[in-house]
Amino acid sequence: MKRRLRKKYRIGEFREFGFPLAITFKANVSQEAREEILMRFGREAMLSGGILRSTDGKALLRSSSSSAEESEELKFAREWLARIQEIETFETGSAVDFWHTPLSQ
Repeated sequence: MKRRLRKKYRIGEFREFGFPLAITFKANVSQEAREEILMRFGREAMLSGGILRSTDGKALLRSSSSSAEESEELKFAREWLARIQEIETFETGSAVDFWHTPLSQ
């Protein structure tokens, strides 16, 4: 496949990695509060250099690295989520293809 097409479809050397995030809110947190927290997280993630795809408490955070230890974006996300009192738990997964992985996984 030609370089131009690999870049367009984000494959090969143009592949970008992301880390899945699963967020569980405390039971007493309203839907509006949940949405506001996710919106704030999305804005902060973008400011830190990451891009976030999210839906229903599942998210995929784009990273500059495929290694969880080296990812500044993942480190930021873990620290940010740990500070939010309305979040009961959150989990991060291993690196996946950011653009070609459905959020349901």
